[in-house]
Amino acid sequence: MLFPAISSTEFREWAKQPEVEWTQIEIGSSERGMLTYESTARRVWSVTKKGEVLEEWLYIRKEHHGKLSYALCNASPQTSLSQLALWRCQHHFIERTFQDAKSKIG
Repeated sequence: MLFPAISSTEFREWAKQPEVEWTQIEIGSSERGMLTYESTARRVWSVTKKGEVLEEWLYIRKEHHGKLSYALCNASPQTSLSQLALWRCQHHFIERTFQDAKSKIG
């Protein structure tokens, strides 16, 4: 174990804590109306396989079906929650575009 004195917490467990503040974020309009998510974020430390320690954003959102999804982001500490939420949604659409292109190519 690299850091035995430091305990880690699984993001789903942390997200259940009553002190976690969730914010309704409007991402933009979609075919079905305004796209909104309950979101939260905090700065966390992660350790790479090489033992490097990184300070990152942990962004968590409540999906419409009730599950939680998360993403780590190396953006600056001054990055807003709305910006993190927007980047997360853009990531999904970019990945979809790549998948669609790959299936058309064969």
